[in-house]
Amino acid sequence: MILRFGGEYSWLSNFFLCQVGQYPSVEHAYQSAKNIEDEHWKETCKNPAITAGKIKRMGAKIELRDDWEEVKIPIMRYLIRTKFSKQNPELTELLLKTGEQQIFEGNFWGDKFWGVDSRTGDGENWLGKLLMKRREELEKERKEESNSKELR
Repeated sequence: MILRFGGEYSWLSNFFLCQVGQYPSVEHAYQSAKNIEDEHWKETCKNPAITAGKIKRMGAKIELRDDWEEVKIPIMRYLIRTKFSKQNPELTELLLKTGEQQIFEGNFWGDKFWGVDSRTGDGENWLGKLLMKRREELEKERKEESNSKELR
């Protein structure tokens, strides 16, 4: 069971630096998606010199798009799929190597939507759920590729 995204599992964090489309991390891309009309904001989010923590703090102050509550999970699903793809094969392999472990984004800052409060165990753990779903998709893709090669 993975209970937090630190230490040997720091690569699971949205703050982990890796190319996600044109962004230096999932967090940068996610914050960019909060306001799709502000071109300056989108360019700011592409800047690798701005840490993921700082971009998150800056993102807390921008005006959210009207449909944010409806699109934030599908956006995160897309970003997780992008992070764990051929764009980042080493991360994809690491995710697959977690096997069938349950993944929880345990935290001490009280994020009960994306994670689980480490003190109380309360939380929806959407990030953990999306990571486990992506791992399942990758396993299925790998099996299909293997079966396809066997048929040749």
